[in-house]
Amino acid sequence: EDAVVILSCLQVYDRELLRSIQHRFGIHPLVIEDIEKLEHRTKLDVLDDAQFLVLKLIYHDSVNKRIYVE
Repeated sequence: EDAVVILSCLQVYDRELLRSIQHRFGIHPLVIEDIEKLEHRTKLDVLDDAQFLVLKLIYHDSVNKRIYVE
């Protein structure tokens, strides 16, 4: 059955958790390596049965009138 699953991974330091997610969803090992890295440029990897998207999160602080990029 076709399904869409979105996993949002923010600074995951637990390798066992990542391995568990990898096995549960059949995620390619290179994608797991990318998740472990903290610094990335925006990118989209199109795999045979999945897409892996890396984005920077942008936050607006209306009190301090600043924009933060993670």
